Amino acid sequence: MSDSDTAGDPTLSSRMLIILVLALIAIAIISSYLIILKLSGNSYGAIYITMSAMLDVNNEGFSQLVIASIPAHSAKLYELVSVLFVDGILKAVIVGLAIAWMIEIIGGIDIRTRLTRMIGRYTGRHILVCGYSELGEKVCDRLSLDRKKFIVVESNKERVEEAREAGYATIAGDFAEHGILEKAGIDKAKAVAFCTEDDFRNLLGVITARKANAKARVISKANTYLANAKMVRAGSSMCIMPEVAAGKELAKALGDK
Repeated sequence: MSDSDTAGDPTLSSRMLIILVLALIAIAIISSYLIILKLSGNSYGAIYITMSAMLDVNNEGFSQLVIASIPAHSAKLYELVSVLFVDGILKAVIVGLAIAWMIEIIGGIDIRTRLTRMIGRYTGRHILVCGYSELGEKVCDRLSLDRKKFIVVESNKERVEEAREAGYATIAGDFAEHGILEKAGIDKAKAVAFCTEDDFRNLLGVITARKANAKARVISKANTYLANAKMVRAGSSMCIMPEVAAGKELAKALGDK
């Protein structure tokens, strides 16, 4: 994985933030314990006071024994450590980093995709567009114009960003891999379109989609008549050959007077 991939990976960033939070909490707890232990000379009491300050437990009772064991000139210092350091700094660190972490998580959630997928699972009225190719882009533009609920499935990172920038709900992943179409709600989809330039990948998609949903309308692009025939046998409801269709339209236009 390159440095640019690492920098743009929200999952990795979240993990690093979690590790940082845990490390700072551990440092604060250990430091508090050691300081209070030095003042009180009581290891169990140091643990008790540290945890009490963290959890807002009323540290009456045994903690008073710890305070009693501290020399008089150190009592105020002890109170300063337990209240300001443990209860103040530690919680400020936890709360601050927790808020930052939540903001990062929320910012990384593709709300549009989640909402569209949720609607699809409950209504069974969404469409899957697999492959944000030139053809896939035109299909999405038309579906958006008609206000249809659809989800794009694309493995290329640049195309994923293009689809999301266009405002389309998008799942990053290869539809030929196990679980990606399931993640997109293939079992409840009313239609699936395979729009990549690769006949073999489109064929794998048709097979996967038909196995997962026998009722959905499956439409695929094909570049050759042989691929067309294979996709139909695999369960495609319709195969589109753009070059052939364009050729017929061009010939018709040339033949018109």
